[in-house]
Amino acid sequence: MTHFNRRRFLLNCTAIAGATACSTKNIWAEEPLHAIVGLGKKAAAEPIDLIQAFMQKYKVPQLSMAVSFQGKLKATFDFGESDSIANTPVASQQLYRIASISKPITSVALMKLIESGKLTLDHCPFAEEGLLRKYVDLKKQISAENTKRLEAITISHLLHHTCGGWGNKSRDPMFVREALEFDHKQLIHWAVETRPLEHAPGTDSSYSNFGYCLLGRVIEELTDDSYESHVQKKVLNPMGVSRMQVGEDALKDRQPDEVVYYGQKNEDPYGKNIKLSRMDAHGGWIASATDLVRFAVHADGFKNPRDVIQPSSIKTMTATTPASPNYACGWAVNKSNNWWHSGSLPGTSSILARINDQHCWAVLANTRSKESGYFGALDKLPWAVRRSVAKWPAHDLFEMNS
Repeated sequence: MTHFNRRRFLLNCTAIAGATACSTKNIWAEEPLHAIVGLGKKAAAEPIDLIQAFMQKYKVPQLSMAVSFQGKLKATFDFGESDSIANTPVASQQLYRIASISKPITSVALMKLIESGKLTLDHCPFAEEGLLRKYVDLKKQISAENTKRLEAITISHLLHHTCGGWGNKSRDPMFVREALEFDHKQLIHWAVETRPLEHAPGTDSSYSNFGYCLLGRVIEELTDDSYESHVQKKVLNPMGVSRMQVGEDALKDRQPDEVVYYGQKNEDPYGKNIKLSRMDAHGGWIASATDLVRFAVHADGFKNPRDVIQPSSIKTMTATTPASPNYACGWAVNKSNNWWHSGSLPGTSSILARINDQHCWAVLANTRSKESGYFGALDKLPWAVRRSVAKWPAHDLFEMNS
């Protein structure tokens, strides 16, 4: 493993931080501090320029990227300051909110339950014998048409965002003001009673965080365990991922190795609508970039390393439907056989991608720009970094860090 002057650089960062006055002006550093692992100085030069230019343009305080090839972690890139107000030096393996990248994680957990015979894609959770029937009273203030639609929703519909409603097209129930104080059970009861489905299940696509909230509760009903605990034990730990967890809402409650989040244009990353424990299955996890790449390479359909789900489950997980031609089960997909998911919250932007040539990468930032083209630029950044490296070194940072 080649360190880019890592130990000396971090010592220098500490000295710089101690000598720099604390000021909000330092949030948007003109030349973000950086630490590169896996590439030598010459090979790292162009990626450094690319990442710094992106951060400067979009006022990103801190960014972390990890890149693997053929199942081996090749390089990690960490830029900025862990706490820009306090000038805390950059460090690798810090935890970030990953927002909707939580959805592929939920999908893999469901694929494993399907493999075990505990669930099918055709299961109807609101039907008479469904797993979520106890959450609602379909005889109370619900029309016959809506009852019929609710009872027809399947696990597949929820995974593909084709359940017929509760989506971004018409105010996702997860974020409406009148339901912010509800727990999962209260929220489901409220949504079913007050938000009738607009379409028959399977006929229309509308991205729904609430749909994945329902999937989290399905996992809990099947396993008699909390969603977070089950995913950690059955999905993440077998992959060698031990630090991922559902995050906390308040700044004071963040993990010791978690970044500070910064809003732009009056966004509040710690506002009352940020309830990560309630967002668990659709947007609540925190992880490092390396954690996410390790997750991806164990569910990517390539030969090495071994996936935690079977090839048939990979095929199911990445299959689309006529109503959702570009979104499979927890992954956006295209005809090139690339899979990815992005994430977005106040103070958070993220992307995880599995590419058909056996690259996987994750990029995490502790802000979200409102500038036009930001998420397109975030998506293009790892592609540009990949092109800038003529040849990845032979090492595997996964093995070296185990």
